[in-house]
Amino acid sequence: MPAPNFQRRILKEIVKSYSKKSEAVEHLSELLDISPDGIYRRINGQTVLSTDELVTIVQSTGQSLDRLSLQDSHHLIFTYNQLPSPITSFEGYLKSVASNLSQFASQDDIRIYYASHEIPVFLYYAYPKILSFKLFMYGLTVWTFPELEKKKFRFDLVSAEAHAIASQMAMVYSAMPTNELWSVGILESTLGQLEYLAEVERFEDPRDAIVICEELLDLVSHLHQMAEAGKKFPRGQSPGPQSGSFNLFYNQFTYTNNIILAILPTYQVMFITIHHPNFLRTTNQALCQWQSQWFERMLKSSVSISVHSSRERDRFFNSLRRKVLQTRENLELLNRRHQPF
Repeated sequence: MPAPNFQRRILKEIVKSYSKKSEAVEHLSELLDISPDGIYRRINGQTVLSTDELVTIVQSTGQSLDRLSLQDSHHLIFTYNQLPSPITSFEGYLKSVASNLSQFASQDDIRIYYASHEIPVFLYYAYPKILSFKLFMYGLTVWTFPELEKKKFRFDLVSAEAHAIASQMAMVYSAMPTNELWSVGILESTLGQLEYLAEVERFEDPRDAIVICEELLDLVSHLHQMAEAGKKFPRGQSPGPQSGSFNLFYNQFTYTNNIILAILPTYQVMFITIHHPNFLRTTNQALCQWQSQWFERMLKSSVSISVHSSRERDRFFNSLRRKVLQTRENLELLNRRHQPF
């Protein structure tokens, strides 16, 4: 009996996600405990997958039977990183992000578009003090970790394991070519969170807020250097052979959710933040194609500040520095006000 069309489609989708067909066959062979020849027969439609085999593949690879059976453009299938299991730890969240990032790490022919109203989270991963603060805020306000409900912020609330995962992702991201569209308010959320936490006295050591501002100034300087070079490179280093291209644009008039669109030779995948930093993921090609066209339009109407346009680049990053310095001044005033006489 020939295999149904949806079996061939789902196996084709899995094979496309690997750089080589043989790698997909090896993974499926181990997953289903079937010989490689048996896997090839299922891919070619000579053997029908059993129900158990199909369920195992779907659960292991994240493929969607709904997406494959609902082919019209009116149905969009998304996966959500909070489902089926909610985020319960910083390490768990970072591992879920790392899992998604890893599928692009070894792809040579890839284009990535990133629209953001906040500093892209991957750029925070090389800055442990900023990252600790951001994860604390996410855990407090988005994931509502009960253990944080009455705690004040300390850097050591985030484990060494979490920082190790983040540091590795920062290295991977620095090697990936990206076209990024930022707004002028890219730091507003983080700076506002710093002032709020200081005002409600949720820092164990109020001086830590100033320390985070200093690291933000370091980050802004590093971003300025990357934009000038048009290349991404690790903190404290210079562009090298592994540096991914960094095409940075800013737009004063467009507000958007954080959106990442990865375009590969055989498929496209799109990530949209929801209750930042949680995200939805879809491979719906109609939506991805529409989003690709949106990026092309937006980049044409935005200001490029990578490599060329030194005046606009300096203006943009100097504006970010002034905002951080103003926040640092506000925090110093708050700290003096809260000091006992």
